[in-house]
Amino acid sequence: MVTPGANAFALMFALESMARATLATVIPLQAYALFGVARDVSLAFLAVALTGLAGSFVIPLLIRRVGRRWVYPLGGACLVVAPILLVTETTGGLLAGMLVRVFGTACLNITLNLYIMDYIHKRDLVRSEPRKFLFSAAAWTIGPSLGVLLFYRLGAWAANGFSGVCALLVLANFWRMRLQDNAAVATATRRQPNPLASIGRFLAQPRLCLAWVIAFGRTCWWGAFMVYGPLLIVRSGADPMYGGLLVSAASAMLFFTPLWGRIGARLGLRRTIVGAFCLAGTATLAAGADGRGARRHLPRRGRQHPLPARRPSLRAAADGDGVPHLYGPRRSHHLGGDGGGAELLRSAVGLHRQRTRRLRARRARPSPAAQHVAAQVRSALGRAAMRLVSILSIV
Repeated sequence: MVTPGANAFALMFALESMARATLATVIPLQAYALFGVARDVSLAFLAVALTGLAGSFVIPLLIRRVGRRWVYPLGGACLVVAPILLVTETTGGLLAGMLVRVFGTACLNITLNLYIMDYIHKRDLVRSEPRKFLFSAAAWTIGPSLGVLLFYRLGAWAANGFSGVCALLVLANFWRMRLQDNAAVATATRRQPNPLASIGRFLAQPRLCLAWVIAFGRTCWWGAFMVYGPLLIVRSGADPMYGGLLVSAASAMLFFTPLWGRIGARLGLRRTIVGAFCLAGTATLAAGADGRGARRHLPRRGRQHPLPARRPSLRAAADGDGVPHLYGPRRSHHLGGDGGGAELLRSAVGLHRQRTRRLRARRARPSPAAQHVAAQVRSALGRAAMRLVSILSIV
């Protein structure tokens, strides 16, 4: 039996984060390719979020019935089933996969926090929580770019398969640790009070309301950024890979958490939080305005899908212009409120591919010195990866 500690729980959280981060950027692009209209993508994410929120209220009942020892594997199994549904590349499979993924994430987060409170002493939480988020930052930095790379180069099966393998590692690591419910926590003998009765007392305390507004606003911003950041990049004519790099770069900012902690201690939390929200809001508005300006200059001709035609899951079906499409013959969408929708997506990426082909045709073969440097870099990265695997196995 493995004695759980801060590193063990951080590894559990990192494996779960990798399983989710790999598809964090892929799902919005896949939904946009299916629906063709950004409005429908928003409605799909909203419906899944509301349904997942309602389903999360069932998790405490499940824990009370079967125990957290079985609810955590249920969440891991959901993360295994979700990629299987998503790889079907159908509307029903996409919505079902998103819903199962949200419910599985809620199961894992709730039960993991309960285990941490059981096994990590209150005084050790100061060291445990930063370590957990540090491991998670590595997963969220690598996962989004890796997911788009696999999805764009190999196909949906590669990205979803990698996520499913990470979910299986979550389950294997949990059963290896053999975590048990804390026997010191006795089952309640009295009827528990209704939590809805405490809403009035919560709203009567301004500081608690402010903390909730800050957390809610931050979560909403991150959700919008994860969904619309990649879509805005693709609609602006850039390679979809840059969408994954954008999310990865933003997630890498978590490594600067100690620096922001020092800035907050020097300037005060109020100034730091207000400044961070103002900066994020200004940058978001600027990105949206620039995206609208760039979209006006995109030609409306050209009908290529953002995913390459060599993907194994591509079912080619050509219409008048002889161009194969992803999900059968081209379907007509109402594009009035979306500024072009899927047509802009296809034309933008089509122009990018034409420019890429021209640049590759002009590019000369790398020199022997450049090949030697590339070989040295690959060797160094391989050694670093082996060391990281050995460190994680020791942990």
